[in-house]
Amino acid sequence: MIAPIVRELLLPISSAQAFEMLTHLKNWWPAEYTWSKEVLKTVGVEPKEGGFFYEESLHGFRLDWGTVIQWKVNERLIFLWQIAPGSIPEPNPEKASTVQVDFIAQNEGTLLRLEHRDFERYGAKAEEFFAAMDSAYGWTYLLSCYEKKMREVI
Repeated sequence: MIAPIVRELLLPISSAQAFEMLTHLKNWWPAEYTWSKEVLKTVGVEPKEGGFFYEESLHGFRLDWGTVIQWKVNERLIFLWQIAPGSIPEPNPEKASTVQVDFIAQNEGTLLRLEHRDFERYGAKAEEFFAAMDSAYGWTYLLSCYEKKMREVI
């Protein structure tokens, strides 16, 4: 079993603000982490259980790359990460890993706690994919983009 990746950010904003900012992907998700790259129109999430994380290009191409499992406004977001090793879309949810983001109220703000787990579902390339997402160019980079945008707004 592969241990989950865990990242935490202490944010000087309310859990409601942190949740809203995180779920408005178009405001902070880096274009280089999409398939559309320079022709990216938008990236977003449908705000409901069963909704999709998606991207859409300027040419109308849409790709769903995650499915919302739990949507608890201002508290928790759990979704399937339907991107396989090599940045290949994974349409089978049984072969996708799971990302859970909790928004925990603190005295002066919010603790954002992200856990990415279930890497075993990727089979032979599970360790390699774990290493990529655990690296400076994985969740560390993605959350730094989120935090940078959050600090620009407050």
